[in-house]
Amino acid sequence: MLELLRQDHARIRRLLALLDSKSAAIRAGQEVHYDVLKDVLDYLNHYVDGVHHKEEDELLAKLGNSGLVLSLQKQHQQLERATQSLAQRVDMVLHDAIVPFDEMLIALEDFVFEQRAHLVFEEENLFPLLEQQLNDQDWLQLQKQLEEKAAKDPLFGAEVSTDYSALWDKLKEEEEE
Repeated sequence: MLELLRQDHARIRRLLALLDSKSAAIRAGQEVHYDVLKDVLDYLNHYVDGVHHKEEDELLAKLGNSGLVLSLQKQHQQLERATQSLAQRVDMVLHDAIVPFDEMLIALEDFVFEQRAHLVFEEENLFPLLEQQLNDQDWLQLQKQLEEKAAKDPLFGAEVSTDYSALWDKLKEEEEE
């Protein structure tokens, strides 16, 4: 069951690597396809913030009100706000608004850094705690629910949603390079 969360983290890292390549392109003054950025942020907002973090929050509820639980819940809220904020900047660019180069670059790099730090924090703090404190019945109860949600993942699930087909193609292209 934890494997599903680890798998999500690995997939998020793939998307963050794609964002890194966009940062490098911005820094080098190369053309950036902001529609790809928009698709990544849309996926992060809808699936990661809307499904993955909610799964983690359900697991956190089983752990009680520890400082770790409260910290992670605050991180999830902050990451959702950060995703929406960066998505607004990208939308502005897509609508031909002037967004200063350095502002976009800093926002994108800060976003990726914050996302990666969160993944590491969970893997080092939350995952071991879950393994220690949840019993077999807890895991069985949650496993089916998480497997169903994972299958419905619009990018990495059983079927790629048409909304994310261009992003899927880009990820495959990056994988081949």
